[in-house]
Amino acid sequence: MNLFPSSPTTPPQEKRDSSAAVSVREVLSGMAITKRKIRKLDAIAHANHPEGHKKQRAYSARPFVLCGIPVRRPHKHSLEYSRQNGRFRLRVIGHPDYGLPFGQDRLLLIWIASMATWQKSRAIRFRSAATILETFGLPKDGRYYKRLIAGFERIFYATFFFTSDEQNAETIMITRTSFRFVSTLKLWYIRGTPSDHERDPSPIENSILLSEEFWNEIQGHPIPVDLNVVCALPTPPAI
Repeated sequence: MNLFPSSPTTPPQEKRDSSAAVSVREVLSGMAITKRKIRKLDAIAHANHPEGHKKQRAYSARPFVLCGIPVRRPHKHSLEYSRQNGRFRLRVIGHPDYGLPFGQDRLLLIWIASMATWQKSRAIRFRSAATILETFGLPKDGRYYKRLIAGFERIFYATFFFTSDEQNAETIMITRTSFRFVSTLKLWYIRGTPSDHERDPSPIENSILLSEEFWNEIQGHPIPVDLNVVCALPTPPAI
C-alpha cells in the first residue's frame, strides 16, 4: 500500500507557461527590495519576452555604443578617458572646470541623438528641460535639474576622438574623427519647489545645435536602442 500518494504532476509546457505569467514584480514584491530595483528587473525581464513588451525605440551614437563613457565619476584631476573595442577607439578629453562625462550622462547622449533622429534635424527644439527628465522617468525637482545641467556642461565642454583602423593584404585604411557633441546649447528651467516645475510659465524654447561632425555620425550610423531598458538598467547617478 502506498501511504504517500504522489501529487499530480504538471506537464512541462504548463509549468513554463505558469512561470512566464509571473512577473518579476510579483516575485520580489514581498522581499526587502526597493521599488526602483524591482522596476529595473521587471523591465529587463520583459525585454527578454518581446511579446509582452512594447518597445519604445530611441537612438544612440556608434562611438558610445561600441566604447562607452566612464561608468563611475572619474577623479577630479582625471581629464582624459580612452576605451578600445576591436578596431574602434574612443578618447574623451574633459574640461578642467567640469570634468569628464560619466554615468547617466549617457542618458543625455541618447536623448540628444534620439531627438535629432526623430526630428531629422541637426538643430533640435523642445519645450522645457522637464521633457528630458520625463523621458527617463526621473523626478522633476531642483536636485535633478541641477544634475541635468551639470551633465550638459560636461558633455558641452568635452572633446571626443573616434578612430578606426582597417587593413587587408594590400592596404591600410585609417579613419580619424574629432568632434564636440554640441555646438550651441540653450536651456531654461524653473527655480522653486517640485510643484513649480509642473507649470510652464515661459514661452522660451530650448534648443540644442549638434556639431556638424556628430550630426554626420548620427545620420550615418544611428543605433536603435530600447528606451524602456535604457531607463531601467542600473547606472551610477550623474543625473
